[in-house]
Amino acid sequence: MFYTSYLAGVDPVFALAGGKPGPLSNSHDVLYYATRVFDLVNETFAKFGVVAIGPMVFGDVEIPVSRVPLKSLKDIEGRVFRSSGLAVVFWSRMGLQTMMLPAGELYTALQLGTIDGLEWTDYVANYRMGFHEVAKYVVEPTPGLSSSRYGSTG
Repeated sequence: MFYTSYLAGVDPVFALAGGKPGPLSNSHDVLYYATRVFDLVNETFAKFGVVAIGPMVFGDVEIPVSRVPLKSLKDIEGRVFRSSGLAVVFWSRMGLQTMMLPAGELYTALQLGTIDGLEWTDYVANYRMGFHEVAKYVVEPTPGLSSSRYGSTG
């Protein structure tokens, strides 16, 4: 199993295979999206001698966390977040600057202020990585509302 978004520079379809097009409200939406693009993903993988056996979908959708409160779209302008895949396009259009960082550097990057926040996996994984110690704010989409109606809680 490999998170293909890390290879998006090799072929943009790798971002399509490894990520999602911005915040989705639940794991069923993520699975629906992943299965809709599976044929394209498999065709692209075949060019590199790889056979895709299924989408990498697990648990809940990724939960953005932040060092600063984000109460409106204005609050995210110019902030720097770690993100990957198609979420990079989404967040960039929302005004965030994004950068890719490996998992082992995320805690320190938050702690030192290299990044203002990040988009990682679910609450359990975020807790295990210790992000709650250095990023006190969670940005979570409200199911049924557009992503422009995000709220933040601490």
